[in-house]
Amino acid sequence: MQRRSRKLAAIVAALVGATAAFAEPAGARQRPDTIELPTGFAPEGVATGAGGTFYVGTRTGGHVARGNIHDEADAEVFVDDPVVNAATGLKADVRHGLLWVAGGPTGQAAVYDLDTGDAGVALTLTTKTPSFINDVVVTRDAAYFTNSNQPELYKVPISPRGELGAVETIPLAGRGPGRRLRQRLQPQRHRRHERRPHAARRQQHDGRALHDRPRHRSQRADRPRHSDGDVR
Repeated sequence: MQRRSRKLAAIVAALVGATAAFAEPAGARQRPDTIELPTGFAPEGVATGAGGTFYVGTRTGGHVARGNIHDEADAEVFVDDPVVNAATGLKADVRHGLLWVAGGPTGQAAVYDLDTGDAGVALTLTTKTPSFINDVVVTRDAAYFTNSNQPELYKVPISPRGELGAVETIPLAGRGPGRRLRQRLQPQRHRRHERRPHAARRQQHDGRALHDRPRHRSQRADRPRHSDGDVR
């Protein structure tokens, strides 16, 4: 019994030691609850980069601020010379060293150097009105922008060296998955009503719903009657 108790105590001690090893150090720095943005910022989108770095755009002016979620310091203006007058959705493209910025109602997008915020390039995605370039998603070989007012996506190819290709418009009109789902469900509703096309539903006093089948004239009633009243 004592041997078993010693073995159990050893297991508990090992578990306690492992838990303490993974616990956060007492002097670890906590993340701040609030990080102040530059004066006049009207934030819309936020993107995260490497090492806790984050980027925030403003709807007015197109500037971008940069800060760090591990630092209590205020975020500072990172892009101080924007090439597009609005910054909504953003994406930090660490692979290519680029910062992609959607341009909201301008119909444009901006691309900046991820390290310096310089070398801005303005891309005209569409000239249609109204347009609102809302957000951006970046893959290994392209960036895709959304337009909240037009059924279109805009693709910007990216080479392995970070060079940008010509803007491509991807129309979204057509048979989407939502339409196919509605078409599958709608015939089922019709078929439920067409099972008895001439039936009239009536509610009985006991609560049961019945179908009244159409009444047909009896063949026996159409047969001629003789003077004695018998049907022959």
